Amino acid sequence: MPTDPDESFANWLASRRIVSRQHRPYLCFDSRVLAAKGSAVLGGRFKVKHYLYDQQLNRGEFSNKAIEGIEDHLCKLEKYSLIKNEGCEFVNSIKEGCDQFEPIWSDPLYLNPAEKLVPPNQKLLADVYFPKAERAFANPFAHQSLSFKNNLACIYGKLLFMAHQGTIEIHNLDCLFLEKFHWKEMSFFIHLKYCKNFAKFAADGEMNKENIDFLFMENNFHVNYLKVSRFFGNDVLCLCLDGGLVLVYELYTIVAAIKESVKKKELQRRKHINIIPLLILRVPESCWSVDILDEGPVTYLAAGHNGPGITIFAFDKNHSSLQPVDSYELSSFHNVPNLTFIPGSHDKNGFITLAFCSIYGNVTTVRLGLKQFDKKIQVRIMDSQFFAAFCWTVTPLKKKDFLQVPKFELLNLNYQTSFKRSILYSVTQDSLILDCHPSSAYCSGELGIGALTTQIPVPVAPLEWGCQNGITNSNLQLRFTSFDKKGAVTKAQLNSENAEFVVPGYGPLFRVTRDSEQNLGERVIKDSPEDNYRHFYMFGERGCLQNEHLSDDAFKRYDNFIFKNFNSHENDNSHGVYYHVWSDLDDDSGSQEPFDPHSLRENYGTHTHLNDKVTVYCPIPLTRYNPTSFPDICGFTLAQAFADPMDRLVEDRPPTSDERNSQFYDHLFPVDGLLAAGHLDEQPKWALHNHARKVRHLLNMVESNSKGSPFGYRLSELDEDFLFVTSAHHIYLIKSHPLIVTSFTKDRIFPVNRITLCSRHEFLMALDRINFVCHIKELNCIVVASQVGLLSLLRLTEYNGIYSFRQEYILGWNPQMPGDQNAQCILTYTNPDGLGNSCPYCGIDDVVLPFYNIVGLDYSYVPEDKLNCRGAYAILYVLSGNSLRRIKIYPGSHTN
Repeated sequence: MPTDPDESFANWLASRRIVSRQHRPYLCFDSRVLAAKGSAVLGGRFKVKHYLYDQQLNRGEFSNKAIEGIEDHLCKLEKYSLIKNEGCEFVNSIKEGCDQFEPIWSDPLYLNPAEKLVPPNQKLLADVYFPKAERAFANPFAHQSLSFKNNLACIYGKLLFMAHQGTIEIHNLDCLFLEKFHWKEMSFFIHLKYCKNFAKFAADGEMNKENIDFLFMENNFHVNYLKVSRFFGNDVLCLCLDGGLVLVYELYTIVAAIKESVKKKELQRRKHINIIPLLILRVPESCWSVDILDEGPVTYLAAGHNGPGITIFAFDKNHSSLQPVDSYELSSFHNVPNLTFIPGSHDKNGFITLAFCSIYGNVTTVRLGLKQFDKKIQVRIMDSQFFAAFCWTVTPLKKKDFLQVPKFELLNLNYQTSFKRSILYSVTQDSLILDCHPSSAYCSGELGIGALTTQIPVPVAPLEWGCQNGITNSNLQLRFTSFDKKGAVTKAQLNSENAEFVVPGYGPLFRVTRDSEQNLGERVIKDSPEDNYRHFYMFGERGCLQNEHLSDDAFKRYDNFIFKNFNSHENDNSHGVYYHVWSDLDDDSGSQEPFDPHSLRENYGTHTHLNDKVTVYCPIPLTRYNPTSFPDICGFTLAQAFADPMDRLVEDRPPTSDERNSQFYDHLFPVDGLLAAGHLDEQPKWALHNHARKVRHLLNMVESNSKGSPFGYRLSELDEDFLFVTSAHHIYLIKSHPLIVTSFTKDRIFPVNRITLCSRHEFLMALDRINFVCHIKELNCIVVASQVGLLSLLRLTEYNGIYSFRQEYILGWNPQMPGDQNAQCILTYTNPDGLGNSCPYCGIDDVVLPFYNIVGLDYSYVPEDKLNCRGAYAILYVLSGNSLRRIKIYPGSHTN
């Protein structure tokens, strides 16, 4: 097998039929080019090696010689798998039933893939609890009017914090769902403006009277986001405010104040507890996200704002004062709605990793650390990935957060045989070509580095099929199952004879339900099965260009490589039994346990006294804002960024005057124009290019002594880490470094644009964005929610080293037919009268959104109680409008 990364990469390009051409781009979203000096927008002087996909195929993407070697490798892996038979019977039953198990297609009331596509011992169960706490806020109309905020609810132990404008309410979860006259009495308030009286005692010279009056204006105290975190070993509540402030409260102080009020029996009316914040930090503009990393001798706090950019604070734990020893301003291309530190990401130099997303459509990681000799924060950019859509959240994940599944079909709930072979062929071939695979299949049970280089589309339920208007496109593509038992026929055409009628300008209209006839399979004309195993790419269908062909020399070299290596490659499986060995590197028992605020517990943690008075820190004068931009910390010029990854020699020269003069580019092409072009045209054809560049970077990350290790390959940085990213309508799973996309949802998760409503369309479209994520790590579950009122429960999964996710439940999407006696008008939820009355049904709406206008999401976890024969479960709390709902989530195999 080849040992030279350049040779391996060249063979990989040939195997994928990826070709290149010199291209003078108008715009470029390659991560290195985007960050380089002088690259705010590109002109036409530079030529870029642009990687394109060869669509002119005269044969399958996988050669027969390659398939033989791949099948042999997969058979050996299956032979020595301890769990090879588990789930086989269930998977076979799904394939026998063909289209009978497809969500929506088989039953108009069947929305959730987990109900039929996941075996009982593998799936989660979800129950919506009633009663719901109506008018959860003191102001009964607190969130009746729309507001575009981040998460306004979080849980700490048995306490629920909810924010509305400048007020924080605190509720006891044990009392919240009792009768109204009981649970209202258990409410407490923190008035944020109370801290203004203490700001004048701050030591910061910038906090004079004028600045204090400006910062503490009433409009500046509207909360955009709140989060429970850990600071100097203490549990704290962090608040992000409209006025560019970050407030940090000690939770120990809050809990103590509540207990004191209970002792004094002062619960006969709503109690205002005046808590002094521990820390007030000033950022340039409206603040929308915050995170704290409290590991090691230095504590870091990062806040994302509309500067746009990020403010980073460093606190030295050896200092008695809470004043930051330094702060750092990093500019962004657009507003930063979410950011996160990656836990346990310290490198050998003590640097840690910060990941953030922006409205521009990028996810970026940076390394930062505090230099010891001058106590200054040092930052360097690591990588960036562009998604051509507003990015709303980024969530860090570890490999241990994924549930191991016994069969490939349970990875994404895709039971199509052609899909399974496409993915497994791609993963296996990439691992063999790139020479990063275990030397023995039975030791690791992993398929190798191809699990990262293969992009996997994750199917989501076609919710729009159940709408009353049905389908006007006769082409029907099944997402989970197949039309035949072999699992090969995945698409068909609806028979025009069965159309309800013809819609002018659209064509025949079909209603895909079983109400009219039981055997729905007769209503389609099945396409002939295709033995076409292929690669999948993000944006691939509209991002590839014609008339670009792989050269004969390149493909001959690839064929020769396949002949020499695939047939001669043997896995050492002399041992006839399966066993699993963990290396010392996998043992992280000595690492610090990450902070978990979600477990219900009586003990609210230890408390270390920090300070007697509030600390206010204003890192910059209010009239000056000069953040550091990406080009300042990237470390390379445009010429270096444009260099092909296979070129060993990179020209090292100072930037030209044009490269230094970023105003030259800004004058030609404003950044707003760059964003608009990225959404319309440029990103799809650059997505494959970016993927190829990151594959080459990935090869440099592999530790040389791990390529043939029986335990599998290992990356030199962030080997255990992934990032879970949500845009407005899609989800992506990416490696933390490099930011290579491994799984993605091709279709919209919540297709609100396809439903029929009588009114409020513009508001629903504006709220349709996946800006809430709740990671229930104890159940390998992650919940995504759109503010429009829709939730999806996903399961993080892993199969033989392939990390991905699957959709199990959809909540909040209630389809209804016009003749339904219980049908409701959307105005019941969007225009409530305050009395709980429903509007008369309009006869138009085909979907109801009972969770309309989600503003907060969090969970609490109850561990297993063997004494009382009760299994573990989680309670998901959904704050939508003025109502608070509970959803119980638990494993299907447990007793509850």
